[in-house]
Amino acid sequence: MLETTAITLRELGLHDLATDPQSRALKIRRTILGNDHRDTLASINNMGALIQVQGLGKQAEAEPYLREALDGYRRILGDDDPVTLHSIIRMGGLLMNQGKLAEAEPYLREALEGSRRVLGDANSDTLQSINSIGFLLYSQGKLAEAEPYLREALEGYRRALGDDDPATLQSINIMGGLLNAQGKLAEAEPYFREALEGNRRVLGDDHVATLRSISWIGFLLQNQDKLTEAEPFLREALEGYRRVLGDGDPFTLHSFNSMGLLLEKQNQWSESEEIRRLIVGIARRAEPDGGLQLGSALIRLGMNLIKQNRHADAEPILRECLEIWQRVLLEGDWQVWNTQSLVGDTMTMQSKFVEAERLLVEAAEQINPPAEIGAIGVQRTNEAIRRVVDLYTAWHAAEPGNSYDTRAEEWRGKLGDTD
Repeated sequence: MLETTAITLRELGLHDLATDPQSRALKIRRTILGNDHRDTLASINNMGALIQVQGLGKQAEAEPYLREALDGYRRILGDDDPVTLHSIIRMGGLLMNQGKLAEAEPYLREALEGSRRVLGDANSDTLQSINSIGFLLYSQGKLAEAEPYLREALEGYRRALGDDDPATLQSINIMGGLLNAQGKLAEAEPYFREALEGNRRVLGDDHVATLRSISWIGFLLQNQDKLTEAEPFLREALEGYRRVLGDGDPFTLHSFNSMGLLLEKQNQWSESEEIRRLIVGIARRAEPDGGLQLGSALIRLGMNLIKQNRHADAEPILRECLEIWQRVLLEGDWQVWNTQSLVGDTMTMQSKFVEAERLLVEAAEQINPPAEIGAIGVQRTNEAIRRVVDLYTAWHAAEPGNSYDTRAEEWRGKLGDTD
């Protein structure tokens, strides 16, 4: 009864209420049945699944439960049992949620091969495996390879489960995400709207899946520069994430960033700065010694202040980010040089030309973004070079007759080479 109650509450999205009965069911089964009993393994697996759905920040906490359950199922039931196959799928999904794509892939491919062979193509677990492989390829940026898997999964879900099943709705959302990533914004929109309408109706406004749908619609409209239409969706998603998951969850932080970007595009600088500072505060509490999360929050706040022409305020923010990047990123990482270039730009704008020259020239000479980030890398290189051009142009205006205009032209030529 405790297990059934926990599962029901989990499926309703009432994760906090589900925790106590799930924990009690697991404790009773471990004590009475032992760790290798099939019912105990089910409780272990369900405990991990409950933690897993509580947000991206909970994935590491869920992992030992899901590993224990999978190891037990392999030992007791064998690799081809449908329960084991389902556990393999969940393990792959957990690793994928943590960004461990290379670790996730063998689990997901094993699950897909086993599910097709044992259960058939129309089985819901097989469809989940197909969908998961498609999402893995999508997450790896292999969009063309991902598309046939995601389309096969969606068609299968619609046929087997109907349009309103949560698995179908998730598949619809992922299909929209793929089309969005391919730049097919008009094609993506009806998928996102169908998923949102279905999630609201089936799961309710406060379910995490619904909040993701709301967020996706806002993000898509923002990408289409439909800022007025995007705003209510992004605000609703942010308020929902804060209420359901709390400020520190990765989904909430991503929603904060989307809202901050929208406000910056709308030139609402006071509110956007408030959000950027709030994110820095959250990250600082999560990483008191400074880490990737805090560095990312600081650089976004620094850029916000630069766009407000508040270069003296931006300088210490960006210097702290630079110190973090120099400590936590690999030596020579292009993001270090990009941030150093931004610090140098704040020096230029404060007429501190000597220090600006040292920072900007070194950054422009050393920055070398990897080829796989494509146009963004070219853009960041060009920006670093432009800042050197701006330095020498401003220095020439302040102190003419020292050949700073000649140096500006030399660097402008380098900019032409990288376009």
